[in-house]
Amino acid sequence: MMTIYLNEGLSQNQLAEALHFNKGAVAKTVAQLEKDGYVQRVADEQDRRIHHLYLTDRGKSAVKVLIDMEKEWSAQLATGFSDEEMENLINSLNKIISNVVIGKENRI
Repeated sequence: MMTIYLNEGLSQNQLAEALHFNKGAVAKTVAQLEKDGYVQRVADEQDRRIHHLYLTDRGKSAVKVLIDMEKEWSAQLATGFSDEEMENLINSLNKIISNVVIGKENRI
């Protein structure tokens, strides 16, 4: 939902690519989010096979709660770290993420 929040109107395929998930898994998840009232799928006017994704008001409210929770969690995790230590930690975690993404792409 966060990716949709940050990129309203993206297609299901774009969402799958952005998250490195297969299209079937994304379609199933989006269908459930739509059923639960968090996401609205809108067919593209030129190509009805493409569905653009938008958050509903319920979805936007849920994302705002998630953002607040993330801020609280981040503040708690950062307690006791200097700015330099946090910067080093973030850089190290970004390297780990890059290794995972690159490793996953090489297995495909």
